[in-house]
Amino acid sequence: MPYPMIHMQIAWRAAFLSGGIRRPGDFILGSVAPDAVHFHDGFCREMKETTHLWKGCGPFWGATTDPERWKRNIERFRQDVIRSGGCESPDFAAGYLAHLLSDYLYDVRIYTPLRKRLESSGDSAAFMEYRAEARSFDQWLHQNSPDRERIWELLSAGRPCGIRGLILKEDVERQQNSLLQEQFVHSGDYEISGNLYCTREKMEAFMEECVRLIVDNRPEEVSRKNRGSRTKVKSRIGSIREKVK
Repeated sequence: MPYPMIHMQIAWRAAFLSGGIRRPGDFILGSVAPDAVHFHDGFCREMKETTHLWKGCGPFWGATTDPERWKRNIERFRQDVIRSGGCESPDFAAGYLAHLLSDYLYDVRIYTPLRKRLESSGDSAAFMEYRAEARSFDQWLHQNSPDRERIWELLSAGRPCGIRGLILKEDVERQQNSLLQEQFVHSGDYEISGNLYCTREKMEAFMEECVRLIVDNRPEEVSRKNRGSRTKVKSRIGSIREKVK
């Protein structure tokens, strides 16, 4: 699934288009929060099935066989948790939803098709290469995004929250500190021009599609759709293409 800078870049663009985000820092932090379970004492992979509402969608996390069930679980979260005020920060919860939608889309568009192709070929080395490319693209995006400084300001300002039954506030606090102080501290530049699986064009197209999906499924759309109306949003997505390579 996408690494954190991709999630935050998507959230930044979606916040710009969505409107109604009062605390964008909470939204940015929420957009990485489902993965905060990595910072839980005694973490195991099955915990991600809970935080990502994925239970029952496959034999183990990362091997989705029932994407429609996952999609229904995410919709239920949107209806039940966000609309009921199940989180102290609605914008944090909306960011959490953005993460789930992005992971779902990444799984059906990129990860599962690639996983099945590589598994059928028995090319384990290629799968390891994909993982290395996914990580390097995230680091490259952090280095080259024109929005990085603003995203980092908002990430720092975000208020860690917990969501009952899903994620703990203290795990989100650890994740926030790690993102700000550890995960993107590096030396040297990352090069992605030779990527085979996570190319700049493919990942940019994925992020644009994610933004549209998030905007179309923002929490305030629920009541509008119940009244039979639908807001059409024209994407004005900022591109990273003008950034000096």
